[in-house]
Amino acid sequence: MDALIYEMAEIIRDYQHLPPGSVEDHVRNWIMQFPKEVQYDLMDEMVQLMKKHYISQESLRSFLKAVLHDRKNRIRGGVDPVAFWRGTTFLDIQSKGNSQKDLLEELEIVLAGELGIDIDECDGSEEQRYLYIDDGMFSGTRIKNDLKEWISDNSDSLEGLPVRIIVITAVAYSLAEFFLKNEISDLGKELNLDLKLEVLASHWLSNFKKNCENSDVLWPNEIPNNAAVQEFYQAENKTGKVILRTGELVGGKKVFSSPGRRKILEQQLLIESVKIRNSSGYFGKGHRPLGFTQFPSFGFGATIVTYRNCPNNCPLAFWASAGDWMALFPRKNN
Repeated sequence: MDALIYEMAEIIRDYQHLPPGSVEDHVRNWIMQFPKEVQYDLMDEMVQLMKKHYISQESLRSFLKAVLHDRKNRIRGGVDPVAFWRGTTFLDIQSKGNSQKDLLEELEIVLAGELGIDIDECDGSEEQRYLYIDDGMFSGTRIKNDLKEWISDNSDSLEGLPVRIIVITAVAYSLAEFFLKNEISDLGKELNLDLKLEVLASHWLSNFKKNCENSDVLWPNEIPNNAAVQEFYQAENKTGKVILRTGELVGGKKVFSSPGRRKILEQQLLIESVKIRNSSGYFGKGHRPLGFTQFPSFGFGATIVTYRNCPNNCPLAFWASAGDWMALFPRKNN
């Protein structure tokens, strides 16, 4: 167990909201809150998961470098990278939180270091090319609201040429992309604008209900034998049917190491997260045990954490300190 704890501590060491003191002790204190008989398997699976889904500052910068160089020419259309990004406006329009400002600072460092470009000199008004950056697209609501407001406020200046909006994000979920593209397309028709939106992400993950058996999120396929969880399930079913995952797969992106380990992770995080939710009056309706969502369910089930913050779409057991529970990734609220 000590080796796994050390490995996890190394993975998450640059997380910005860790408490003072030893990271190893922090990880150990977190895993010891679970039943002893599942601690080893749970820690082992968490290590495998965070190797894939913890986004350090270094890995984020590597992703941004890859996007800017675009060596496979997926977005530049053959245009020289320096000319392409000089002809792109980097939007700073986020209405809630500081993630966009922080990531624009990261992008500014990478732009200057890789291409010798000053971000303040970039202007996409002639090409009608704009970039929106954020660290994650989970439900897509924040990105959707920001872009719709910006498009509506600037509709007069966006008329004429096709408007290209590039969204760069560390993680994108399939359902969020689907809703975002539909909403922007509908707004374009309403305002008589030619809008083209594309999303570039480091991690592409599926959470479509129609493909739940092969989803890349925490999505239990059975209800654990736990009274509090069963009570939550019955209450949720009164507002809308809770869909359980079918099958015994590990996700299209092989997020989990095995069906058995996936089940342990889902069941134990669900049990503890329901307990956390019940221990505090802080949580609203959308704060479901496995992560914030407005849909009747056990929760969103996200497993992506960045060095900047833990999304509230992750299980409460990841980020919420309530009652006697100590979070692994203490979260900074927007």
